[in-house]
Amino acid sequence: PARTVRELTAELERLGADAVVSFGGGSPIDTAKVAAASVMNGRDMTREAGELRLSQAFGGSPSGPALIHIALPTTLSAGEYTPGGGATDEADRVKRATLDPRLQPKAVINDPELTLATPDWLWASTGVRALDHAVEAAYSIRHQPFVDALPNLLYVQMLHLAEQPAAQGIIDRTAIIGIDQTEIPKLGALVKIRHARRGEL
Repeated sequence: PARTVRELTAELERLGADAVVSFGGGSPIDTAKVAAASVMNGRDMTREAGELRLSQAFGGSPSGPALIHIALPTTLSAGEYTPGGGATDEADRVKRATLDPRLQPKAVINDPELTLATPDWLWASTGVRALDHAVEAAYSIRHQPFVDALPNLLYVQMLHLAEQPAAQGIIDRTAIIGIDQTEIPKLGALVKIRHARRGEL
């Protein structure tokens, strides 16, 4: 939620933080990224967030210091592998994107032990989201041989119950992810389905 992002932003500013560590699934990781963007830009980025425009994430880095971000994921969301984050506006329940090359975590620590407490429903749901991102990449207008190979890798790995969130992050960065990131969130907000479960739609 945008309120949580603002609370974290205030705490980062109070501490004069030069780094942030996120722990959890896509929501805590996105919270850290959007709060870091607010600190780096000196304004509330939840109020400026908007549609997912990947060109904003892959251009030159804006000037100014960057907060070092270290991510410790506990789900298969793969948010830790992208240079953007989202925050949900509590008023309309719509998740909006903040994109900036500086938001890409500098380090991602994938420790299987950290996932042991992740509820089964959340683990399975984020696995389905990894699969739906792979399916979208297969028909993306920006697909290419490297990206085409990654969904195949993901399918094989999922069959062996060894999902590859890093592969999903690369898919998200190089292919235009459409329905999952633009239309499904609108439907999810309408019927009040949490972001983590929207891949099931």
